[in-house]
Amino acid sequence: MRTEEACQRPYEEVAQQLGTDLRRGLSWREANRRLVSLGPNEFEVRQEEPLWKKYSEQGIVINTGEKSEFGDIFKMMQAEEAPKTPLQKSMDNLGKQLSLYSFGIIGLIMLLGWIQGRPVLEMFNIGVSLAVAAIPEGLPIVVTVTLALGVMRMAKRKAIIKKLPTVETLGCVNVVCSDKTGTLTKNEMTVCSVMTSELYHAEVTGVGYNADGHVILTEGGERDVQMDSLRLLLECGCICNNADILGSELRGQPTEGSLLAVAHKMGIYDVRNHYVRLQEIPFSSEHKMMAVKVIPKFGGEQEQYFVKGALSKILAHCTHYSSHGVAVPMSTERASQYIKEAQFMGRKGLRVLSLASGTHLNQLKFLGLVGILDPPRPGVREAIETLHSSGVNVKMLTGDAEETACTVAGNVVLSGDQLDTMTDMELQRIIGSVSVFYRTAPGHKLRIVKVSMIATWSIAALSLIALSTLMKIPNPLNAMQILWINIIMDGPPAQSLGVEPVDHDVLKQPPRNTKQPMITRDLIFNVVLSSLIIILGTLFIFRNEVHPKNKVMPDTCQSKFEDKFIRNIE
Repeated sequence: MRTEEACQRPYEEVAQQLGTDLRRGLSWREANRRLVSLGPNEFEVRQEEPLWKKYSEQGIVINTGEKSEFGDIFKMMQAEEAPKTPLQKSMDNLGKQLSLYSFGIIGLIMLLGWIQGRPVLEMFNIGVSLAVAAIPEGLPIVVTVTLALGVMRMAKRKAIIKKLPTVETLGCVNVVCSDKTGTLTKNEMTVCSVMTSELYHAEVTGVGYNADGHVILTEGGERDVQMDSLRLLLECGCICNNADILGSELRGQPTEGSLLAVAHKMGIYDVRNHYVRLQEIPFSSEHKMMAVKVIPKFGGEQEQYFVKGALSKILAHCTHYSSHGVAVPMSTERASQYIKEAQFMGRKGLRVLSLASGTHLNQLKFLGLVGILDPPRPGVREAIETLHSSGVNVKMLTGDAEETACTVAGNVVLSGDQLDTMTDMELQRIIGSVSVFYRTAPGHKLRIVKVSMIATWSIAALSLIALSTLMKIPNPLNAMQILWINIIMDGPPAQSLGVEPVDHDVLKQPPRNTKQPMITRDLIFNVVLSSLIIILGTLFIFRNEVHPKNKVMPDTCQSKFEDKFIRNIE
């Protein structure tokens, strides 16, 4: 079989035809023989070397890039076309409004001038000049500079923004969808509670990925019997594990590291060296469990599965439970007890893992539960309270169980399985009342975010020209003066707005309404009224107070008027 042909066919079909273990490039018989005799670490990679070297394999790559599992998630994210930001929508509407208002006034001025018998060329020059002045060509520059300054400020506070418009959208955000692990919590897992299948309970002390701490039984009885049950449970968590602890450094997933740490405290960390791994069924968000098939390295050839995962998934594969090392048939009452114990752990804010073992994957023996603590990040509670006080709704998306999610957030919840049975319209109707989503896969999180999203210029100069036309007086501004006001007097001062001092009370204000236009009725009224008062006041001073030796008074009057009215508009 040629390589090109093998790459185009399903890998199971290629493996069957070649009779090889694709992970190692060997025949199945040779691969099993070398596993038994040499172990998985047959190349004797040093313990201090990186984990990827220690557990490196050889095989045929099935899929890469966009055809891989990560590629599927990436394609789901890229398939969502980013809508226009509120600022972009407002700018589009602003352009339409300015064009409508400005050209309406310009047309009226030219019509009145033509009726009054003024030269057509003169009115045309004025009309073109006003058209140029009415379009705020400096506005895009001002907006870009302001957003760039916002990106720089946020970068200094360790928040990297990839797209400039994102800075502006923060002021409109009314829903924040946050992952739990590593975002709201530290992602530093520590086993703190253990329950065996015989309902023995133990508390675990110490933090970190080391042997510091103890496993303390919380009930009376025969200590040796209880410790044997604990050891059987924790051995399963140690064998069904891909992480490693070197010194106090974890290499692997924090959840698996916490299982190794408690095995360290029990003195059974090296139990993995007593088995040879034949197969692994990796954890996935769909199956919510991981399984490994092993055989003893020294004596015995009985294959055995060690499994860990969500309680509901593990119980579905368990036909028995362990009672002092003896397999006892699982009953409905016994399974209900385990569910209640898991719910009790979850209500304490613990992530609950269940463990089982057996010779067949669908006939497992339940071993017990492990409660793992992932402490909240410092300042998270204060940050959420600040968001709530400003009218921002926070939603938590997590793959944990319902009880754990409710304890962390304490609100109405919705599961990933429920999401699968709901249409987007049904989800949109209830999403406002749901604050926590548990047992969610990456696709669920993307869908939740998608449904949650369905989230002075030259008017004074125009008024002055219109007034002069109606009063049949010479034009107070020629074309060059109008352009000077537009280019020099409007742009640079407007850029200073982007470097104003920070308003520390901005978080106390509610999110900006994305549907509210930039030019509102109140703003139009204030601008028109202010412009008329400035014009009439300045003309009054010019008529009654100005004489050949004093021409500064109108300029001073206009400056005072502008300063007063601009502050009122703000």
